[in-house]
Amino acid sequence: MKNKNKNIIIAALTTLALAAIGSAPTFAETAKYHTEVAPALKITIPNTEINVAVDPSSSPFDSRSFNITVATNNLTGYNLTMASESTSLLKTDDITKTIQTLSPLDGGYTEDTFENNKWGYKLASTNYIPFVSGAEIARSDTTTNGDTTQLTFATKVDFLQSAGVYKTELNFVAVANPLPTYIQNLDATMCTEDPLLVVDKRDNQEYSVVRLADGNCWMMDNLNLGAYDINTALTERNTNISEPVSAATFNSWRKESGSDSYASAEYIPLTKTNSANGDDIDSTSGTKFGTLYNYCAASAGTICVDSNDDSATYDICPAGWRLPKGGSTYDAPNEFNDLYTNPSYNTIDKMRAPVSEDGAAFALAGWFTYNRAPDYQGGQGYYWTSTMYGSSSAYNLFLYASNSMSGANIGNSSSRTKGYSIRCILKPSTLSSVVYLQDVTPEMVNRAEIGTTKTLKDRRDNEEYLVGKLDDGNLWLLDNLRLDLTQVSLGFLKDNTNASYESLHALKFGGGESPQAVNGVSTDWTGVRTTNWGVGYSSPYVYLDYKDTVASTTYGNGSNKYGVYYNYCAATAGSYCYPTYVTESGVISEDICPSGWRLPKGEYNNGVFDEFGNLHDILYAANGNTSSLANAAFNEKLSVVFAGDFYDYTDGPENIDNRSIFWTSTWAGTRYVTTVQVGNSGYSWPHASTNDVRDRGVSVRCIFNK
Repeated sequence: MKNKNKNIIIAALTTLALAAIGSAPTFAETAKYHTEVAPALKITIPNTEINVAVDPSSSPFDSRSFNITVATNNLTGYNLTMASESTSLLKTDDITKTIQTLSPLDGGYTEDTFENNKWGYKLASTNYIPFVSGAEIARSDTTTNGDTTQLTFATKVDFLQSAGVYKTELNFVAVANPLPTYIQNLDATMCTEDPLLVVDKRDNQEYSVVRLADGNCWMMDNLNLGAYDINTALTERNTNISEPVSAATFNSWRKESGSDSYASAEYIPLTKTNSANGDDIDSTSGTKFGTLYNYCAASAGTICVDSNDDSATYDICPAGWRLPKGGSTYDAPNEFNDLYTNPSYNTIDKMRAPVSEDGAAFALAGWFTYNRAPDYQGGQGYYWTSTMYGSSSAYNLFLYASNSMSGANIGNSSSRTKGYSIRCILKPSTLSSVVYLQDVTPEMVNRAEIGTTKTLKDRRDNEEYLVGKLDDGNLWLLDNLRLDLTQVSLGFLKDNTNASYESLHALKFGGGESPQAVNGVSTDWTGVRTTNWGVGYSSPYVYLDYKDTVASTTYGNGSNKYGVYYNYCAATAGSYCYPTYVTESGVISEDICPSGWRLPKGEYNNGVFDEFGNLHDILYAANGNTSSLANAAFNEKLSVVFAGDFYDYTDGPENIDNRSIFWTSTWAGTRYVTTVQVGNSGYSWPHASTNDVRDRGVSVRCIFNK
């Protein structure tokens, strides 16, 4: 038998990428140390032929052993299988018309009971077993530095077996097990009508999720999140909560004690489980009961006092998921009601049906009051919604074991001291569902219609910008960037900006080709200049005096504020500051746009440019190839502001209300960058310039980086 290694999956060798940090920094910011370990899978097998020799007269039985070793850094381990095109050994020197074979065993045998004229194998000290192609011979559920599996092959013959050489070729295939699909990473497009098993990053609990007839993705299991530190949740961002949560109020969401008075119960996050792990099964729905939560716990500590708020913005659902919206039966939107009244789910039975029957599988987990164990398990089920009712109650879904339509009360409301179940929902993500520029995703942009606009905040300074999906299919800022670099901490900037830590450090402390260490502790932006503009490449300059001034001539729906003027060192977040004496051109990959966004690309070929120009070309064709109409449409679509530009701080901006200039990401060698200039006159359409010097102060528009 010959061993071969085809189809063995082996990843590239582990690599180590270390960020060059130079001399030890002495400033007060935290430096990031980045190490990247590549995924790897290694299999070691003998490189020799396994020869089992048998003689019916002297040694009718013989065996040979060898080892296979597998190592992997894959978190979920590996699976090792053995396969062959035939389960029988074929006689290689056959001279008859019938191909002679040596058949596999029919069952498990020891050496003493091994069948004549058969072959088989065993793992370690087990009995010999028949060969089955594709059989698993080893596996691991975690990382391993080297698991060794011993394989022993054996044959036993008598005089009825023709003499000769019998062979097969075995393929040993090691495959890394798939990583778990985390519920926090789930995109709505990944959720289908077929159940998908996902894992909660917070405690490794598994949940089944399904897209139901209302088009939304629903958890098919009750939430079973137990003890979990709210501060950890805030740091790791694995929960549907945000910094506004008063995290210091709670050490944990879990509090099973019933010693608190009823009057104070509403103000304390209480949870209870129906069993030690909340894993008891509801015989009606076939799903786990899970954990019960009062509303203070369900809302992650955000609604624990009397409140007339109309919704719970934050909750203990996984990040990206949330509590369903509620209300009286006929109110909209009521997402439990949307599901209940859909023609595909017009009976309470289907709402409670197991997933295998394509139903919502709402487990009847009962409920609790502050000092009692859960009641009515398997007979009643209550589910919290995000919608308030009055100052101390909230809407819920109420189910009980009944075969009639009256078995559901979707417009029910209860005191927030009660302990109910939680079922989370994931709606397809849209621009309307986000608040910050940094949270936009490609899926949102792809789903948005041309012409869609939305006002979003920049997480770095809470400045608001109108964004719009324009005729080229891209999402653009429809306002000039107004980020004041001197007012944002480096730590916050580096987490929310399209730039590396090294570039931002150079930006803050003085620019240069590499980060400069600063003596002593400083929180000032010593590198960014707001006065004495002059001519220079090595320092970032910004001009702030017109930041919030609205232009007298306006276009489109943007704010039409002039915004901040940046030289190229500032616009590229300190990544391109010193003059580089080269003749070729290139594209800058770092800038001061929000993370996920970037400077638009610009071409350096004589008047032909990329993303600005592509938009203009589309508008030109849409307006009958008429330049004046296309130019007007371009200004209107982009909400162009004629903010002018400047070279010298003491003189201030020039050409205000006459033209506007935008930086692009394209540089044209030596000291020049491609800009796009838009004006009232002098340009038949937006004009690309390849010779704008980088110390010039111009505007910045960002485009979403799909």
